[in-house]
Amino acid sequence: GGADSVQSNGGNLNIAGDLTTRGINLGNDAAGVALDMSDTSLQAINNNFNNITFGQDEQTGPINVDTAAASLSLGGNVTFIADGDTGGSVTISSDFNTDDGEDGNTLTFQGDDNSTFQIDAGVTVGTDGGAISFTDPDGSGNAGTLNIDGADGATATIDSGVGGSSADAGDIDLSVLSTINGTNQQPR
Repeated sequence: GGADSVQSNGGNLNIAGDLTTRGINLGNDAAGVALDMSDTSLQAINNNFNNITFGQDEQTGPINVDTAAASLSLGGNVTFIADGDTGGSVTISSDFNTDDGEDGNTLTFQGDDNSTFQIDAGVTVGTDGGAISFTDPDGSGNAGTLNIDGADGATATIDSGVGGSSADAGDIDLSVLSTINGTNQQPR
């Protein structure tokens, strides 16, 4: 193991459980029935992958991003899949971005009618110039619900700008979400 020990020269990395109901915890060392990837395991992923996907088609097990390091950066285009017919969820509780030395990588949340995407208070989700999108694989026009938590005056942020600049920002597409809930949102 060790940092950057999982390498590629432009391939794809798919991380999913053995069952669609199996959850995925990124940065969470809690023992349980989920696929748990510690902060150390995540640091092993080299930034030369074209695409990194968490989850699988019909994923209903929850996906949680909550690192002890307070932030997670992965190089490559990143997709979170939570599109099971009975609903899946992605909760981001620590800063997350797709810039690990590469500007312009995309971030995609793939959901279905009953999917829920949660960005917790005080968290920034970003790409440094890449597009951020919510997609619906079955074409129903509904990728689920986005909850942005601005509790206790802390702002949750979705940021596609490079270094916080809107001049080189990627598109943020929320058009297929059925509902967007939250307080203290700060779109950039």
